[in-house]
Amino acid sequence: MAYAEAPPQPLGRNRDFLLLMLGQAGSLVGSSMTTLALVMLAYTITESAAQAGVVSAVYGVGLAAMMLPAGAIVDRVDRKKVMIVTATGGAVVLVSIPVAAAMWSVTFPHLIVVAGLGGALTCFYNPAEMAALKEVVPPVQMGTAMAANQGRGAIASLIGPPAAALLYGIGRTLPFLIDALTFAIAAVCTAMVRRPLPAPQRPRSQSLARDVVEGVGWLRRARPVRDLVVSTMVSNIAFTGAATTVLLALQQGGTPPSHLGLLQASYGLAGIAGSLLASAVLRRATVGAIVRSVFWLLAGFQLFLTLHASIWWLGLFVALGYLVVGSSNTAMSAYQVHVTPPTMLGRSEAAASFGRVVMIPIGSSFAGVLLEAVGRVPTTLVFAAVMGVAATIATFSRPLRSTPKTTELHTIDPLR
Repeated sequence: MAYAEAPPQPLGRNRDFLLLMLGQAGSLVGSSMTTLALVMLAYTITESAAQAGVVSAVYGVGLAAMMLPAGAIVDRVDRKKVMIVTATGGAVVLVSIPVAAAMWSVTFPHLIVVAGLGGALTCFYNPAEMAALKEVVPPVQMGTAMAANQGRGAIASLIGPPAAALLYGIGRTLPFLIDALTFAIAAVCTAMVRRPLPAPQRPRSQSLARDVVEGVGWLRRARPVRDLVVSTMVSNIAFTGAATTVLLALQQGGTPPSHLGLLQASYGLAGIAGSLLASAVLRRATVGAIVRSVFWLLAGFQLFLTLHASIWWLGLFVALGYLVVGSSNTAMSAYQVHVTPPTMLGRSEAAASFGRVVMIPIGSSFAGVLLEAVGRVPTTLVFAAVMGVAATIATFSRPLRSTPKTTELHTIDPLR
């Protein structure tokens, strides 16, 4: 894709980028509300913690089941249409809850359907948005755009849960009505994007399954992207496992829920600070150097977690992890979007996201099992070792050592 040699306009004046950011920002806040509100409503209806947990799990099932096929479809269909249809579908699914509550009643099977469809629709929107960003953001600004994405997600995770609790207290279906509105706004914002976002021209005679296999195969052959994805998969086990260990250990120690809530809020604030820090880091270091440094820092932070058991000590080093991980996530996303050819963007993003996402519940589940079996300190050491493996993979990857700064992405060609 060719851009004029003149310096591009600032992202703050890039109308299409701002529309994409605004639409998805509201939707992310709404979705983070719905994630909590669904569980609360399920428990209110069933009075069963197990059934409430099932609703949460079904969202993950919908996400995992549709992620790879969705990436293949995104590479076949106009990306703007995908985002508009997905956002509109999300609004319809969510508004069905307040409509049902007003006309008859909300049932447990209804919530199961909403959770499953919510996870499935997310699979389409995210890779389509990544593909759209490549069209509306010049390569030299991709790092800044991804830093804004990171900050957007951190803000949503900070605002969403308390907003859900507040709105749920006013009316049990109000969080879903607000989230439906955010999806409708996202659809309108996407429709207002001026730049065409067509699917890339390529043969479509092969099956959808073959498209999926082709996308995974490209990711396997594209060594810099593959090494980034593999190291991130491993680091996700360690990062999620360590954070879950801290939370469970504090609960076991009798820490009040209000303190745990403040602790989670501090992680959100650290994530926002990390997204602001990321832009400065990306200007000074290459993608590979950032990833290596962050992973080794995370391994060191996890070792410090073993030295003391107070909420302030544990919270400090987990928060530091959220602070620094934004830089690596931003660098990896910017690099992957730039080097992936347009014909592979949907499938590449879906395959990479699938690999990263499936590691998160593994880390959480192992944290609980290990904590019960061997205690906090040995469990934390295990996850520190796993993070060390992720850092080692990134350190010894030759392709990652040759990656440029994100501000220099325009100097390299996409991978083939």
